[in-house]
Amino acid sequence: VSMGQADISQRRRKWRNAAAGIVCWVGANVLALWLLDVCEAWRLSAEHRVSSAVIRAFDRRIVSVDVPDHDKPVSLAYRVRKPSLWTATGSMPLLVILHGSGERGYDGAQQLGGIPAVMCTEAWADGFPCAILAPQCPSRFHWSSPLARELNMTDILLQMIDDVLTDRRIDPQRVYLSGYSMGGYGAWSLAAAAPDRFAAVVPIAGGAAPDLAEALTEVPIWAVHSADDEMVPVEGTRQIVKAIQAAGGEPRYTELTDAGHHSWPEVFQAESAVLEWMFEQRTGNW
Repeated sequence: VSMGQADISQRRRKWRNAAAGIVCWVGANVLALWLLDVCEAWRLSAEHRVSSAVIRAFDRRIVSVDVPDHDKPVSLAYRVRKPSLWTATGSMPLLVILHGSGERGYDGAQQLGGIPAVMCTEAWADGFPCAILAPQCPSRFHWSSPLARELNMTDILLQMIDDVLTDRRIDPQRVYLSGYSMGGYGAWSLAAAAPDRFAAVVPIAGGAAPDLAEALTEVPIWAVHSADDEMVPVEGTRQIVKAIQAAGGEPRYTELTDAGHHSWPEVFQAESAVLEWMFEQRTGNW
């Protein structure tokens, strides 16, 4: 009996040692991945002057789209700040943010400065909690550019949104779209291409051709532009707003007087009538 007990004890020790080895191996790998993530965030932060904490708050994802007559799909990286693990199903809105021309590239970090970084700070995160989709437009392209035959950035952006909406914690009736400068143009264009996808649209310092007005009459819009903008003339926003009104729509429009081109901070602040309005909107409520 004592020999049997000793054999059992020996086997138990082996199992415990094996289990401890597995736990150590898993822990070492988790630690290594965490350290790689931290180091990558520091590197990107140093290169692009974006807080490493902000970079680490966003997951990096890839979307691949098949293109006719192409051997390989077109792939683009984008960033997503997910809802908290404790978020109830269907309770969190999604904010899609289109950056300006200076943040184009393939690094997946530059676009996180500005609006995405502000939305991660405590005051905004508490006042306007949301998941954030921050795509990056490739260098030399625009938000509505064709990337390949029969494929443009609009197709890519809509597929990114569909991918993020597979998270059941996000409310598909509260998808908001905003963009600044080149992203303002992109917001007008994307909203016109898919007007039923967005509960509210806030284009900032952008513009659009008046012939898009017919597609935008039923979209809740609050446009913002500064009269003294020397980089993107305010007339582009004035024209599309007037065209939508003439077509029967009721867009909101705030024209600032002295913000220049750098007008997005006037919208994305802790006490913002524009953000309060945007976060109240739901698809189908207009």
